[in-house]
Amino acid sequence: MKESDSDRFQSMLYCRDNGCLEFMGYRGKKGYGSFRFKGRRNFPAHRFAWIEKHGAIPADMCVLHRCDNPACCNVRHLFLGTNDDNVADKIAKGREARGEAIAKGKGSCITDDVVRWIRSQPKRYGIISQMAREFGVDNSTIWSIYHRQTWTHVT
Repeated sequence: MKESDSDRFQSMLYCRDNGCLEFMGYRGKKGYGSFRFKGRRNFPAHRFAWIEKHGAIPADMCVLHRCDNPACCNVRHLFLGTNDDNVADKIAKGREARGEAIAKGKGSCITDDVVRWIRSQPKRYGIISQMAREFGVDNSTIWSIYHRQTWTHVT
């Protein structure tokens, strides 16, 4: 007899001490479980868990994690929210990439110390383009840093 999707899914969960039910099957780069069911590959495991417990997810809603564990499929740790709710949750929990975390891996030489140095320079004609050439970035990148529109977390 063929195992049901629900039974197969349940067999792939591991209960952690913190109450998270971690999906032990395939996980993507960001740690989210990926489950195959009804011929669909790579269906987010936490969304499957939600559907199993609560039914369909409205088209404009995301399934968010209270526990911040992307592999968790414990429906008590999950809640529905809009994309804006998801972004606000990420910011409130300090998980948004900013500054060096964004630049990391992109070959950027802009760091918090470089930002401080840029902002310490006196205003004079051509300073923005001069710094942009020096750091190998667009004038707009330096302008935004210089005028505190980006890298706002650097004091």
